[in-house]
Amino acid sequence: MLVKTMLDVKSKLNLPPRNRDFKRPEFWTTRSWQVRPPEPPAAPFEFPEDDLIAKLVHIYFEKINLFFPLLHRPTLQRYIDQKKHFTDRYFAHVLLLLCACAARYTDDPRVFIEDLNDVHTAGWQWARQVKVIRPNMVQKPTLFEIQSFCLSVLYNQSSSAPQGVWIEVGLGIRMCMEVGAHRRRHDVPTVQSELWKRAFWVLVCTETILSAFLGFQGSLQHENFDLDLPIACDDEYWETGDPATAFKQPPGHPSKIEFFNHYLKLMEIYTATFSAVYYTRKPRMVCVRPTDAQTMAMLDSALNSWMSHVPEYLRWDSQRADPIFFDQSALLMVTYHHLQIFVHKPFITPLESMVTSLTFPSLAICTFAARSCARIVEVQSKRSLIPLASMQTAVFNAALVLLLNIWTGRQSGLEPNPKDLEDIRICMGILKSFEARWHGAGRKW
Repeated sequence: MLVKTMLDVKSKLNLPPRNRDFKRPEFWTTRSWQVRPPEPPAAPFEFPEDDLIAKLVHIYFEKINLFFPLLHRPTLQRYIDQKKHFTDRYFAHVLLLLCACAARYTDDPRVFIEDLNDVHTAGWQWARQVKVIRPNMVQKPTLFEIQSFCLSVLYNQSSSAPQGVWIEVGLGIRMCMEVGAHRRRHDVPTVQSELWKRAFWVLVCTETILSAFLGFQGSLQHENFDLDLPIACDDEYWETGDPATAFKQPPGHPSKIEFFNHYLKLMEIYTATFSAVYYTRKPRMVCVRPTDAQTMAMLDSALNSWMSHVPEYLRWDSQRADPIFFDQSALLMVTYHHLQIFVHKPFITPLESMVTSLTFPSLAICTFAARSCARIVEVQSKRSLIPLASMQTAVFNAALVLLLNIWTGRQSGLEPNPKDLEDIRICMGILKSFEARWHGAGRKW
């Protein structure tokens, strides 16, 4: 709808016509090699060489698990050392999909399909062996199976065939509910219980991001589960051999998991925004419904409260030396600004029949948030890249809002702000840098 609004505004400016055949086929069609056969190849699975597995595992924990802490590195490494992927089919799925996800971050020639000369094939030779949705639901799901759902969605949402990931992640959440993984536990934490917790939260987080992009309500509301947030304890402190210190972060060592917990609190505001702003039909059983202005004030207050509770080491600082907390704070703040846009986006439609008292304040808030997004990713991209789907969506929407601000200004006879044009080019440049490996970025560009 934001794209539609932007194009409606543009059409009223009487701009010179341009070739509308701007879609690049390589990004708008499914790659022929990515059409899955009716059944995946039968076992035995084909795994990467041992040294490549070690390399891809390291990449996964440095580039992906840092932001979506699904797996526990010591436990995963122990299973690999035990060759569990040769005896447990579901762990084989986890390892194959992990390797597929990590493959997008390396130029090692072994991650590509030979003879196709297409960098988008990175990891596909391992992902294509896994079919996470089984033909029946007779057996209760296992932890490895749920982890496979998480990794499958992570890989496929950036492929040329992302159409089923929203359904896939919803099914994963339903399977978690079947075994009670959405409910709070009161026993002593264990590696297995904490991994179940992480898997459930990664699914919730992924579904929220997908739903925000697609405009569909998620399968589970926050009032329907009471699971605690992941323990803010890094992997190396889970198993200490002493029950008094197990799962406890040492004083003076900021936890890398704390980022994810604050990220999840933003996801809760996304969900609240869906219910308050993006409903398809107004609820009939609510006696007194707040006005749009009251709703905006409530959501803005929630965002302000969230910001006030972010620890200093996760606040955006362009000069922050620690590379991990630099990247985590960048994604956290970009997501915060994107959520500001998400909250106010329905009220920035500038068509005469829909202008309200909220239109202009909301457009100003969205424009400021979009500029902030662009400037953070500009600084962050010079040190490293965070090509996650959520980052791509935030950059994409920031560019759309800035274009909308320019074109609504031109309707009023105002000249574009040169800085806004520069920020749009920054956003497009970021998407362009992602598109070689992440298919969706090419569409957004």
